[in-house]
Amino acid sequence: MLKNLNVLISITIFHFILIISSVSADDSQSKERIKIGSHEDLILWAGLDFPDEFDSGTMESLERKKALEEGLEYFEYMATNIGSASSMGTLATYHFYFKNDTKKGLYWAYKGAEKGEGCAMHVLACAYISGDGVIQDTIEAFKWILLAAACGDEGAKEKFNGLNKKYTNSECLKSAKAKAREWQEAHPDAFFSP
Repeated sequence: MLKNLNVLISITIFHFILIISSVSADDSQSKERIKIGSHEDLILWAGLDFPDEFDSGTMESLERKKALEEGLEYFEYMATNIGSASSMGTLATYHFYFKNDTKKGLYWAYKGAEKGEGCAMHVLACAYISGDGVIQDTIEAFKWILLAAACGDEGAKEKFNGLNKKYTNSECLKSAKAKAREWQEAHPDAFFSP
């Protein structure tokens, strides 16, 4: 599986939706060859050793289970041994949302957040807003949404825009921005710095 390290690093940047299209030589029609609509699909694709054609909807139950196990092993290897932040974000999302394994999801979310992984930060925001696995804390949730948006997480950017409009002058948002700045200053390697 490690022969595909560069493939994994490239594809995990896209996180939620990745569709690779190819144009056939005899016509200019595009056809979808690889469909990845979630972190679970990404893990399944990795577990199958990145085939040229992939659609999780056509997988049999046993094949799906085996591919999921191998894909999780791959992402855990990448996160643990290589330090891949995007793999940490994928694991955080998979465990927190798909498996409802809050403890594992938050473990990977905190690890990924330390490396500036926006998707992992978004998981933390959702945990704090709902109180799932942590003490519910709106300011902390807003902080993580702000940080995730700053790291480029598209879903967090949308939420941030909504928060910014709704809570522009609120003490809650001001406190969250101050906490986000403090966290950012304490973790300079997690963000781009010219």
